[in-house]
Amino acid sequence: MKAKLSDQEQVTEHIQQLEPSVGQIVETLRQIILSTDSEIGERIKWNNPSFYYTEQ
Repeated sequence: MKAKLSDQEQVTEHIQQLEPSVGQIVETLRQIILSTDSEIGERIKWNNPSFYYTEQ
């Protein structure tokens, strides 16, 4: 049985499955968003990467 991937792993896997030029753009945007605040989390929602405030 395959272990459930973390939210971060699911986002990474999703981006890796995109067409390479689109994947590079999405990964760049991902890094910009995540670098703005340590309290931003990520997950897959509606079959796309989604970012949210974790309130930690």
